[in-house]
Amino acid sequence: MLKYLNLPKNKVLVFRTKVVSLFILLFLFSAKSFAIYSPFIIESHADKEANSASKQALRERLGKINNLRASFEQTIIDGNQTILQTASGEIIVAKPQKLRWEISQPEESLLIADGKTVYNIDPFVEQVTLLDQDDLTKSNPLMLLVSDDDTHWQQVSVTQNENNYIIQALDTDAPVAKLVLNFNSGGDLLGLESTDRQEQTSILVFNTTRINQPLSSILFTFDASDTWVIDDQRAN
Repeated sequence: MLKYLNLPKNKVLVFRTKVVSLFILLFLFSAKSFAIYSPFIIESHADKEANSASKQALRERLGKINNLRASFEQTIIDGNQTILQTASGEIIVAKPQKLRWEISQPEESLLIADGKTVYNIDPFVEQVTLLDQDDLTKSNPLMLLVSDDDTHWQQVSVTQNENNYIIQALDTDAPVAKLVLNFNSGGDLLGLESTDRQEQTSILVFNTTRINQPLSSILFTFDASDTWVIDDQRAN
């Protein structure tokens, strides 16, 4: 259980700008990353059938993953293939709707989602921001990794290219244009790529991936000491 500090309302909280943390929030937990279906997008009958088949194939692959733990290398590039940022760390996802994202390089940071609350943790300044997970994960395609809710599948189209699955929003105004899940021939998830409307792409390559192994529940909890600043932005 978090210990809350009695901060005066006019206290100014100092935040460090972290490019990697921003990409975590934008690509993993942005409430607006993939918007609700737009009725003005019309698919042909053939496209609908292909989309349905690809969705079903992807659902079957993801349905076999109850949890995933992997070290990763992240590269963020722009539309000209210029590298903007690199990072490395570990990602853990577990059904239902749990995630732990830990950056070890270039700066330590941690993000935990326990199914109800998202904890954005900055150990350098000893500060944690609490956010409502439901508000942040609505219509997000990465929820397909940790949830089999039909709602998430209805808001995207899926195209299969051999062992890669391209997931796109059905709203052309959605900030994130495309998400690609990369598998090997054995069905193991090798990594993912997400591209925004400004053509910036976040590429995650997974290493030492472990699927459906026992995980301690403590991985998805966080307990701040009395010296930490806690910024609670949850509605309740």
